[in-house]
Amino acid sequence: MVWLERRTRYSRFGRVQLEMFTSANRLTAGGQSGVKAICAPGNTAARTQVSAHDACWDHVALANARELAHVVFRLAIRPENYQRNEDPVVSRRERRTEKILRMVSA
Repeated sequence: MVWLERRTRYSRFGRVQLEMFTSANRLTAGGQSGVKAICAPGNTAARTQVSAHDACWDHVALANARELAHVVFRLAIRPENYQRNEDPVVSRRERRTEKILRMVSA
């Protein structure tokens, strides 16, 4: 999900947010580097934050915010830029310790 909003009611600057918490996916390392490339010097965003689950461009000129949101969305939906947000499931057999106590009858 990508959205944009004004910083304040009468501000000429906005905020663009990529949010992947509600989806079953997260950004790969390549996707994060692609998002950081959007944040390269020359971009109008003054402050940026990037993680596997979200990215935020703060203090973006409103004239550029819609274009930035479009570019971010196109980058985030490329199959090579995201992966399933799943932790490997460990079976009960794998969780058991390898230590087995031998019971000796007296």
